[in-house]
Amino acid sequence: MDSMTTLIAKDKSKPFDLNKNTLLPQQSIKKLNQPLYINKIEITNSSLNYSEQEKTPKDLLSVDMTDVNLSMTNITSIQDSLNTN
Repeated sequence: MDSMTTLIAKDKSKPFDLNKNTLLPQQSIKKLNQPLYINKIEITNSSLNYSEQEKTPKDLLSVDMTDVNLSMTNITSIQDSLNTN
């Protein structure tokens, strides 16, 4: 993927729900009902913005990352493949 833009926003002005359990990406992959194997993912010339809204409207955290390049290999839920790397 080239020139991808990702925006992630978190609203901390709302109460945190302790009963909601959001899975991490690796947990989601592990729970899949079918095998998954991705040899390689490459992201180039991309950007990411992460922002958090605090309880007061003027308290905004914003982090911009530009020129992001990422390479991931051997993404899998197959147990035998997990043991080889």
